[in-house]
Amino acid sequence: MPSTLPIEEAGLISVIIPCYNAEQTLNETVDSVIRQTYKKWEIIIINDGSTDNSQELAEKLTALGNIKVIHTPNRGVSNARNTGVENAKGEFLAFLDADDVWHPEKLQLQINYFSKQPLLGVCYSKVRFTSQSGKSLNQYSLVSKIPLSAYSLLVENHLCTSSNIMCRKQVFLETTGFDPGMNYAEDQEWLLRVALNSHWLIAGVPQLLVDYRTQTGSLSSSLCKMEQGWQALIQKVKGYAPDFVDQHYLRAQATYLRYLARRALRQGEPAQMGLNYMKRAILSDWTILITSPWRSMATLIALVCWWIAPTKHTAQLFQISKY
Repeated sequence: MPSTLPIEEAGLISVIIPCYNAEQTLNETVDSVIRQTYKKWEIIIINDGSTDNSQELAEKLTALGNIKVIHTPNRGVSNARNTGVENAKGEFLAFLDADDVWHPEKLQLQINYFSKQPLLGVCYSKVRFTSQSGKSLNQYSLVSKIPLSAYSLLVENHLCTSSNIMCRKQVFLETTGFDPGMNYAEDQEWLLRVALNSHWLIAGVPQLLVDYRTQTGSLSSSLCKMEQGWQALIQKVKGYAPDFVDQHYLRAQATYLRYLARRALRQGEPAQMGLNYMKRAILSDWTILITSPWRSMATLIALVCWWIAPTKHTAQLFQISKY
């Protein structure tokens, strides 16, 4: 991060929106900020070399007030967010991807939590997963009752999406921001650096405040690329915390492979693919069957049912998106 940054304004929240070819969703995303009950915010849209009409749309949105647009060549989402922070005036930063949506009370509830917790560095909330059209998939993230440790962040990314991150700008600068070389799991890697190398707490409010749109054509829809990206995350963290990774790698891998099995099921992939992920998960650390029996066994049972009867009825029963 550069040494000369805008002077921070107390209580101001800088909303950082990286945008790449998001003309279909950008209006709704920005509107979800405008509808916030907490009104002391600025929006910084970083047009990351879009080739659709995102640039023109973003410029039109500036007429709504307190919205700034920065145009850059396409350098990836980490660079885009870091560029937004370089131009941010707020004491707090809140990241929002250009296809996600916030609930109206998000910023107010989180700023209230920061005011009560002087050592709170990063705040998050519950997330609802939606389809590309914005329809609820009836899948929700969880919020831990205690601050997140580095272990819990490695084993399972509770925040799910960077659109769930609100932090003190001071924390972001102290930890040097997102790694410019990473465009997958870059938010999880940054959170791990916060947890491993600072005194700041990472904790959440239990309310549902973020709608996370799953994109069928995005990197996250490719299970193979997702696993490659996760392994790249592991190698990155191992570079500065080798003992930590060695101690927890097998459990973390088992949990992530189980997640891929569940995602394969939701996407309506062949059951054998999901079963293979579950087999590898159990081989990595079989104790996931004991420590989280409901999630593990429910995944196995659903996959077996999908294998035996890959029908429309089974798809509806397990909320599989094949039909």
